[in-house]
Amino acid sequence: MFGSGYDQALMNGLLTLPSFTATFQEIDTSTPELKAANSTLQGTAVALYEVGAAIGALSMFFIGDMFGRKRPTAGAAVVVLVGVLLQATSFQLAQLIVARIVTGLGVGAFTATLPTWVGESSEANHRGWLIMLEGSGAIFGVMFVGWLELGFYFVPGNNEVSWRFPIAFQAVFPLIVLFMIPSLAESPRWLLSKDRLVEGRKVLARLENEPDDSEVVQARAQVIMNSLYVEQQGHSRNPFAKTPNRYLNRTLLAIGVNVSVLFGGQHQYDADDCCRY
Repeated sequence: MFGSGYDQALMNGLLTLPSFTATFQEIDTSTPELKAANSTLQGTAVALYEVGAAIGALSMFFIGDMFGRKRPTAGAAVVVLVGVLLQATSFQLAQLIVARIVTGLGVGAFTATLPTWVGESSEANHRGWLIMLEGSGAIFGVMFVGWLELGFYFVPGNNEVSWRFPIAFQAVFPLIVLFMIPSLAESPRWLLSKDRLVEGRKVLARLENEPDDSEVVQARAQVIMNSLYVEQQGHSRNPFAKTPNRYLNRTLLAIGVNVSVLFGGQHQYDADDCCRY
């Protein structure tokens, strides 16, 4: 999730960078005249990343159910890499916009899949702080990219490396994911929900460091099976359905929290702002 925060905050420090606006003059808002003419297009170019992320996250509702957590995560990493490559090699605004949408698709898939995977692979008494740790990683990503862009602001001359490198650095995070994926176990909850009982118990045994037939593994598998049974009593997998386990309430709560965050807005600072204060 560190990479998710990095990607989301990336454009904040680039929009006022002279070498960046020289390349993408259509979204330059450095003067009052240019701001009046280009601010709408600039906002659209930035916001389309979030549109891609929303589509990527929603697609995991179907893709994740079919393919689990491991393969969709690997696929999302590849999509992010493609988007980063397109962004880092952009010379036209159209390519940059398409690249940001592609990157958003992958990051949205990460955002929807990784917390679910962690939650389904951890015990109830560890689940909360592990998922909160992921959220904290996103905040550190926002902080890291801000300092990185501040440092590259002072690259001598109107050098494109000052914005191409921070964009290309996004590739580090999906590469780490692709490197780690083979050593990770699939979600035991997803395996058990697909009646792959033997595989599910093997994963639980690996997580618990117990034999496959131990009482601990059997008990945890039974807890998961019971929760799946209770979940199925809602008679619907639609996140907007009014079910006994309150799918609609949970969905609206999640959407409401994220909408509230976006309504708060973000102020963009460049290096001159920092020096002024």
